[in-house]
Amino acid sequence: LPEHVAMLKANGGIEMAEEYESLETGVGLTWKNANLEVNRPKNRYANVVAYDHSRVLLSQIGDVAGSDYINANYIDGYQRSKAYIATQGPLPETFYDFWRMVWEQNAYVIVMMTRLEERARVKCDQYWPTRGVDTYTSSHQSKINPAPMYKVTLKDTAEFAYYTLRTFTLERRHDPDSGMDLVPSRMNSRTDLTNGTTPSGVESREIKQFQFTAWPDYGTPDHAQPLLLFIRRVTQVRAHILHQLQQERLANGDSIGSAPRGTGVDLLRTNSPQPASEMGPTIVHCSAGVGRTGAFIVIDSQLERLRHEKSVDIYGSVGRMRNQRNFMVQTEEQYTFLYDVFVEAVTVHGTEVTAHGLYNHVVKLRQTAPTNLLVQNKSVANGLQDSTTTTTTTTGNKMLASGQSGLELEFNVSFLFKESEFPFGAHDIPTGTVLLRNNKFFSDFTGITV
Repeated sequence: LPEHVAMLKANGGIEMAEEYESLETGVGLTWKNANLEVNRPKNRYANVVAYDHSRVLLSQIGDVAGSDYINANYIDGYQRSKAYIATQGPLPETFYDFWRMVWEQNAYVIVMMTRLEERARVKCDQYWPTRGVDTYTSSHQSKINPAPMYKVTLKDTAEFAYYTLRTFTLERRHDPDSGMDLVPSRMNSRTDLTNGTTPSGVESREIKQFQFTAWPDYGTPDHAQPLLLFIRRVTQVRAHILHQLQQERLANGDSIGSAPRGTGVDLLRTNSPQPASEMGPTIVHCSAGVGRTGAFIVIDSQLERLRHEKSVDIYGSVGRMRNQRNFMVQTEEQYTFLYDVFVEAVTVHGTEVTAHGLYNHVVKLRQTAPTNLLVQNKSVANGLQDSTTTTTTTTGNKMLASGQSGLELEFNVSFLFKESEFPFGAHDIPTGTVLLRNNKFFSDFTGITV
């Protein structure tokens, strides 16, 4: 992969540009519903529309025209159809439809790839409560099929260096006098995942929202590692939710069929609302729902392929996505960044350390004997011998043989990468070592003098 990317970037990136330009966007596909007069105000951008064949259909509210429309499309994942829903950043007039889609599609995870404002422009309206509870109701009602009300409660907000994780409780409420039947749900009190129906006509479930906050206002991130760590965290939480749902089904005497590889159980064969005991697609949005949204989906799905097949297909993945939603991976810069991400994914090992293991990790780093870090980075450092000057290579060999502590080695290896010219770009400097440069931080945090 590194050699292939180096070839694409050679001569000013001519081959990379040609590869990107050869991607087609929705040839022969229609978007009639998106262009209906009643639906146009629901589109954040006039040229970013939902293809008819792959659009997410909301349940029809009586005879209200356009009530089944939202600017969102299903996107296939690795060996799983409709693994994702790519959608735009909700508008105030589509907040209700957005939460209705979350409920009806049985989504438990929302990925937000933008900040609310960037460059003094609104990129996405805040569709969740800052604190407490917000209620969302339809502006259209019908006696034939009354629209339910959705209540969103912010339970918790956790802010990290590169992302924010919010936990919501989403409730669907019905008018008890409407005569509308509730779809039976199950509730397992042993888990934190609430998913049940109460006698008062209220159904509820827990929703996780991951907001990536490290994407710059212009261009793409300088380093891939923050986004890779973010995606790994999303994957972990998604797997945990799926496990909880499977345990709930077993507790209720249901069998769990074999599921294909991917982001969850492959149940989304139709546009109909999903059973509450199953896990629906991961909902991904940025502002338009095509650029950063497309980048996330490609990386997430191809990381899954990489784990199983030891290969990636970025060109094919983007091409297939563009047949499900227009303009996915919007710029050549974003497309190039995808390659950089996978070069780093296969070249640099994970640099995360758990909180409970931090003390022991620092103790090991202070040892002068060969450390895990030496083993971890030796192959990468050796790889520099073929692509750097003799001076840099000699410096690298001295570092690996000088008997420095792991802490000193980790600090210096970061500079070795920084001062060396990888043939595939600057995104391959190992991140996660920056904190080690702030010795005071580790002294304060661990009680160790460094």
